[in-house]
Amino acid sequence: MRRALLTATLALAGLGCAENGILELTVQLPASTSAETEYAVISMRSAAESSFDVAWAAGELDGFPLEGSSRTEQISVVAQPEDFGSDLLVRARFCSTPRCDGLGDDNAGERRLIVEEPFYSLERTRAEWVIPAVEDTVNETPDVVERCQVMGCRPGVTVSYCRSDGTHFCE
Repeated sequence: MRRALLTATLALAGLGCAENGILELTVQLPASTSAETEYAVISMRSAAESSFDVAWAAGELDGFPLEGSSRTEQISVVAQPEDFGSDLLVRARFCSTPRCDGLGDDNAGERRLIVEEPFYSLERTRAEWVIPAVEDTVNETPDVVERCQVMGCRPGVTVSYCRSDGTHFCE
């Protein structure tokens, strides 16, 4: 299993701010289904500033080449205070080029994810996303990591990362 660590920044304003929150998103990529090279191009946006209903500009990360078997990649997502309390929207597009700008990539298959409220001031959280197969079309029903399943701020493994009153341990 090969692991890559990439960093994506949601909001560029205040880049030096010491109140950042970080989400470590672990993505299990599917095996390639084509004899041609395929890439999983991952893009992220704050739900406070975007939605799945609008087109997104080119992704901030080069795509991951898909291989003959599934593998795991890790992406560090750095958020600024204005993103705290908002969901993270993630798109995985399956393209023929690393930037999803090749012939036919405008009709690439896509899988979507919503991570509910993953960012907290000065905290590092974790979430996992398993993409079972390469999509041929846009799957408009997003996978969801619920807020209480966003890992962090509590040692060990637990069934829920929220207190009995519904607040997250990072709050």
